[in-house]
Amino acid sequence: MIRLLFYAVIFYICYRLIKGPVAFFLKGRIKSEDSDESGLADAEMIKDPQCGAYFMKQKGVQARIGGKTFYFCSESCRDKFLKR
Repeated sequence: MIRLLFYAVIFYICYRLIKGPVAFFLKGRIKSEDSDESGLADAEMIKDPQCGAYFMKQKGVQARIGGKTFYFCSESCRDKFLKR
């Protein structure tokens, strides 16, 4: 009985040693269908020119001023910037 338990423990240790490194190296190569790499470009962090807060560009409020596009963290910051 002890011999069977010993073999089970050895088998489990071998299994973990083999499974661990293989899963670690393959983790970055397996892509799910839900992953969208094009969304990474939209996740750019930018600085609000009015208050200096950092926010995600895709969630910002934009305004074109003098042919240049500015992004603001909120409408109130945009309005304050336009009043200057």
